[in-house]
Amino acid sequence: MKVFYMKQDSKTIIKKNKIIIIVNNTISYRKQRQELAEEFCHTLLHIGNQTNYFNTINLDKQEQQAKRMAAYLLCPIYILKNVSVSYDTYMLVDELADTFNVTTEFMQYRLKLIWEQDLDMIICNKGVFYGYIPIE
Repeated sequence: MKVFYMKQDSKTIIKKNKIIIIVNNTISYRKQRQELAEEFCHTLLHIGNQTNYFNTINLDKQEQQAKRMAAYLLCPIYILKNVSVSYDTYMLVDELADTFNVTTEFMQYRLKLIWEQDLDMIICNKGVFYGYIPIE
């Protein structure tokens, strides 16, 4: 497998059992990490050329599968459980994103996979973590 950073959309090319991942070099480093992880996950999860898909439902499904796997890869639950949050306090999603070197939006996506809702922060109360949704 080879990875190239180029001025074009990120994608994976598989030819004759050789894998090339191209990552867009015009986006932020954090976004590059996420796209590299997603493209890597495509190589593990999917076979074939996505550009030949006329059915966007299949393409959307594959993109969601790769994004979900990338979230598990970049923000694994065993490390999330060990994030240092002071006892009986909170940590903003932005701070978690900094800890895992991902974008805030990606961190929100990962937390949504855990708590099945959009979160602004996690709260530690008596050693137990909770997701927090502000009341509007």
